[in-house]
Amino acid sequence: MFSIYGWAEIRLNANGEDAVADQPDPMQAIAHFVTDLGFDRDGGVDFVVRNGEHLLRVYIAQNREVGNLERCRQLFDEVVRLAPESYGVLFAHDSDGAPLQTMQRVVMRRGEVVLEDDDIFTPIIPTIEDG
Repeated sequence: MFSIYGWAEIRLNANGEDAVADQPDPMQAIAHFVTDLGFDRDGGVDFVVRNGEHLLRVYIAQNREVGNLERCRQLFDEVVRLAPESYGVLFAHDSDGAPLQTMQRVVMRRGEVVLEDDDIFTPIIPTIEDG
């Protein structure tokens, strides 16, 4: 089983300035990018606005990895390009991957997107072996 769950806060005007009217809307561009990546068909990505904050939610569960982790990273790269002060995290778990039962996270912070191994958040409890 392969799953990705996470969120991002899309910070459009973090410096408090109003948006410039003649510039393209970053949220519209991000929504188009979601469509271009095919996530609109999968139903695993959506947007929510709460108290004026734009949130991107990702929830994908499939039998196997079919490129969604890379597509999610591309999505985060595009969000950072259009709204550099955005931040968020995705957790990916591949129960069939090598090494088995590993987790990874895609972290968007300070204008960068990085893929990291995650041995702390993993749902797997390591076995203690007698020596």
